[in-house]
Amino acid sequence: MPDPVRPSPTELAELAHRSTVDAVGPSLIHLRLDDGAASLELGVGPLPADRHPADALVGFRAPDAWDAVGIATTGVVHDLPPMACAGRGRFTTLAFRDRTSATVIERDDGRVDVLEGAPVGWVVDVLRRVLGLPADPPEGSTAVLVDTWWLDTLVSGVLTRAGRAPSWRWAARRHPLCPPSGVPSPEELAARTAAEALARPWSRLRGLLTGHDLPAEATALPYGQVVPGRDWFDDGSLSRWMLRVAEPPEVLLGELVERLPAHLLDQVLLGLAEIDLGVLAA
Repeated sequence: MPDPVRPSPTELAELAHRSTVDAVGPSLIHLRLDDGAASLELGVGPLPADRHPADALVGFRAPDAWDAVGIATTGVVHDLPPMACAGRGRFTTLAFRDRTSATVIERDDGRVDVLEGAPVGWVVDVLRRVLGLPADPPEGSTAVLVDTWWLDTLVSGVLTRAGRAPSWRWAARRHPLCPPSGVPSPEELAARTAAEALARPWSRLRGLLTGHDLPAEATALPYGQVVPGRDWFDDGSLSRWMLRVAEPPEVLLGELVERLPAHLLDQVLLGLAEIDLGVLAA
């Protein structure tokens, strides 16, 4: 008798997707497959509905016996390109210990897309870290974090100036690394950011996460364990965790291109250590 054939990632994702059709809120999914794929255990449990479902799993480490974990939830569907809203839908994403993954997108109009490959972003970061697998590397050093926080502050500030023309002093004083007195040049701010990134790489920031003060502690799942942030995160997942609260750099720069005088925009670009206008064309 031939050995049973293990279902493909997409087949397992479709099975998991169907299993959560009656779920009221977001769900955590886990799969266990024996070596011969003769039996399958599929478990579904609720996740908090008051936050992004992936955030609720930060700090959670799955039992070693789990072969895959996933999240099922609802949300807005965006078609690429362009980034246009195409209505709402139901999503199920699974990540496996062999680093394969699959996603099912079921739109409200009944259309279903099943995707296999290597997705990027926060959800797959979390699922891989739940399994103890490495996430994709960071997109840049911690200078990207400083640059992004500055751009975010500038956008927030320029939206509240009620027509008053901003100056370089106004922009420089909003930089996270601007000294208490004086107005550094754009080049000086960029140098400060680069030096800060060398002194505090992602690995050092991870080392500061010593406690169990992570969302999974409050989620209180009845299996697995909660591990300290320094052990749960790796550099890539920590970078995207810290950057997820701000708009992407291309969105922030797009706002500033529209709202800042050309000479001030040029100064802001000179003050950035890693981000530049090239992200708008990416």
